Amino acid sequence: MRRRNTFIAVAAGAAGLVMAAGLTSAFSDQVNPPGQAADDSLEQSGDGYFPSALEISGDGDAGVTLVDDQGFTLYRFDEDSSEPPTSNCSGDCETQWPPALTNGDVEFAGDTSVLGTVEREDGTEQITVGGWPVYRYAGDAAPGDTEGEGAGGTWWSVAPTGQKAQDADAEGAAGGGGGGGDQVVLQTAEDAELGNILTDGEGFSLYRFDEDTADPPASNCEGDCATAWPPVLSSDDIEFDGDASILGTVQREDGSEQVTVDGWPIYRYAEDAEPGDVEGEGAAGTWWTISPNGMRAAEDNDDGRDENGEWLEGYCPTGIETVNHPELGEILTDNEGFTLYRFDEDTADPPASNCNGDCAEAWPPVLDMDTFTFDGDQSQLDSVARDNGMEQVTIGGWPVYRYAEDTAPGDVNGHGVSGTWFAVTPDGGKAEEAAGAGAAGDEAAAPSGSGSGGGY
Repeated sequence: MRRRNTFIAVAAGAAGLVMAAGLTSAFSDQVNPPGQAADDSLEQSGDGYFPSALEISGDGDAGVTLVDDQGFTLYRFDEDSSEPPTSNCSGDCETQWPPALTNGDVEFAGDTSVLGTVEREDGTEQITVGGWPVYRYAGDAAPGDTEGEGAGGTWWSVAPTGQKAQDADAEGAAGGGGGGGDQVVLQTAEDAELGNILTDGEGFSLYRFDEDTADPPASNCEGDCATAWPPVLSSDDIEFDGDASILGTVQREDGSEQVTVDGWPIYRYAEDAEPGDVEGEGAAGTWWTISPNGMRAAEDNDDGRDENGEWLEGYCPTGIETVNHPELGEILTDNEGFTLYRFDEDTADPPASNCNGDCAEAWPPVLDMDTFTFDGDQSQLDSVARDNGMEQVTIGGWPVYRYAEDTAPGDVNGHGVSGTWFAVTPDGGKAEEAAGAGAAGDEAAAPSGSGSGGGY
């Protein structure tokens, strides 16, 4: 059984929908295909008609669709366009597919921001939803009929957002989100190659998209993209086994709310057939499994070393923190508690790193590969391009590094090495010298040189 929602009245402005109250026009049998009786439920002008309301109907074969005030299904046409709105159905076409016209007030059950009009060749104004002109099908004999669905491979019942109803319904179903009372479950899972990844409640991997933005949050995956990558829609009840403070939502073009993790909108991939699949990883060079803190999982779980424990380029910590060292005072560490350092042969004005090659293997540079937290003065935080093109984090203009010989959080073995390496303070300064803070004569551990390599 189909269900129709109660609609609300919308007052139209000068640029809004218009519908003439009391407009009466004799029905023309133009709208009926040969052999079909005239449908006196249509209030018609020429080959179009004037519905008094647009309502939302659900539970039909085509999913959630728009219907007119009589309950007849409304359609969109692939040969039209939505940007800019244009109708390319006229003549015999509009006889079979009467356009929904307006010249006064109309009542609408959905998001009024998606409503509009487009001027047709004959000067009448046709209703648009999400930019798409909408029509009724003359072959639908009774309310709820969807005989026009898929006609010619170009006609489709229209959703309240302007999407094809079948696409909108698939997005909501596969997105794992839903709305209202549905629960959204986000949970951490371990992938053998990617490490910790975020999945939905069914165990399907979740993804982020490089063409979206996190600050401010914005989704740029719509239409066919959203069919392939269904967005995870928000709910009144979200269960998350991670840091709830980084959860949020962003409004999509259709008015729905999409879940974000650390600002990044999240998606499922339609080609992942089984829980645990990661077929979307690296797709088009822009789609990546997302970690529980919003980073690309492959980057977040990379500790900067290869299988032999050698430091490699490409790792960045998820945060930089201030700690009070018992001998050095306030110094900076990464999120795991490892001390960060600065190098006297670098410069701060302008920022430049002169630690490459073997030097960068002994002193892995902190790379700025994604957003991360800093509990100090944000104005001190920046980055500088290294010789290999990677961006290295700077504090007060000074590039910062970790020391490979620090084997445990809190170690400061690099402080004073070669008389050029020092634990760094929250403003980029050198920490105070202290007895036992470092092996100042450890020249062998501090090679300097040029070339590429290193990073963490």
